[in-house]
Amino acid sequence: MTGACGPGDGVPLIECRGLGLSRGGHPVLRQVDLTVGRAEIVGVLGRSGVGKSTLLRCIVGLERPDRGCVKLMGQDIGGLGEDELNSLRRQVGLVFQSAALFDSLSVFENVAFYPRRFLRLTESELGELVARHLAVVGLPGTERLMPAQLSGGMAKRVGIARCLAAEPKVILYDEPTAGLDPVMAAVLDRVIVDLRDDLGISAVVVTHDVRNALTVVDRAALLHGGTIYFEGRPDAFAETADPLVRQFVDGAVDGPLTDG
Repeated sequence: MTGACGPGDGVPLIECRGLGLSRGGHPVLRQVDLTVGRAEIVGVLGRSGVGKSTLLRCIVGLERPDRGCVKLMGQDIGGLGEDELNSLRRQVGLVFQSAALFDSLSVFENVAFYPRRFLRLTESELGELVARHLAVVGLPGTERLMPAQLSGGMAKRVGIARCLAAEPKVILYDEPTAGLDPVMAAVLDRVIVDLRDDLGISAVVVTHDVRNALTVVDRAALLHGGTIYFEGRPDAFAETADPLVRQFVDGAVDGPLTDG
């Protein structure tokens, strides 16, 4: 990765500056700037295929940008070795669109996966930890269930509980409400907000579901053309006259997003 971040005291939990990434000569991200503060929910909105998930992968170092930099907890990850990067990654949870649970493990073993590997806990302590995190996401008493027995909404909440076991400062959500009915989408939204309000856990919510996202986030960024085209609080999206943003928010057929 080329480029460097300037000095800072690490106030933002996540800081992206001038991010650019190309695949096969085609630019996916161009000059992306984004910050996430403490106890803040930031939405990254945009149409399918604009690079939202790629941005998440850059944030956690699964993809290395061609230019620009990413800071996690104030540290530029570009020059870190794998051990140092893994240490930082443990402070950043990632909830995949598919939940990505281990199919052969029970709910208990999924949530216990991180603490079994990295924490020295007795079986009693481990049981208490798993029960506590499942209760936080509204799934008490589900420890013995297998992933195949879970609904889509339940699986995503188990994925969140698994993240919580590592005590992250921020959780990245990739299309968290995709495939969920409106009621379960609202339940998941409430979990994200409660984690911020009760535990101070920040969130980055990547989605193309603008109406749902703008009811949850503190601040939203519209990714278009590989850059942050528009950013602001939810009311700024509701009030702007920008024709591109208006088309995206309103879901209109005609406009600059579809012209040509």
